[in-house]
Amino acid sequence: MLLSIFAKNTNLLFKGVPLIKVGALIINSSGVLIHVSSSNLGIGMIRNFITCEKISDENSHGGEGVIEIQKMFKREDFSGVWDFALRVIMPPNSSMGLHQHGDDEEMYIILSGVGLMTIEGKEQRVAKGDMILNQPFGNHGLLNDSKQNIELLIIQASNKG
Repeated sequence: MLLSIFAKNTNLLFKGVPLIKVGALIINSSGVLIHVSSSNLGIGMIRNFITCEKISDENSHGGEGVIEIQKMFKREDFSGVWDFALRVIMPPNSSMGLHQHGDDEEMYIILSGVGLMTIEGKEQRVAKGDMILNQPFGNHGLLNDSKQNIELLIIQASNKG
């Protein structure tokens, strides 16, 4: 097939069917165009948060201790309003200090552990399964006051248009 001459990535599969990526085009093995991407996403992007690069953030937002951050997706990975998706590990006695964002919304999804969340000056216990929506221009922070790690996902979207 002529298109396969230009193929850079032929290890894509969709429901077991081999796909060919040529620039922003995704073509099936019969040469039928099945997707045109306006970004680098192609037909989708899969990242494993366990294997993403880890960075240490000391005194995050003026908090205590060192937390581990894995940047799974950055602004340039998205075509919409999303800013980032992070996995964060907070060891015991660490915190993300009280801080405020601009015109964006940020969601914390607690995957494991327990802690103390402060939103607009009010403290509330959070635990595995809790989803916390931090409003635009709102103040928030998270303290791990337990003896176990807190594992959470943080996803942010901008309201800037």
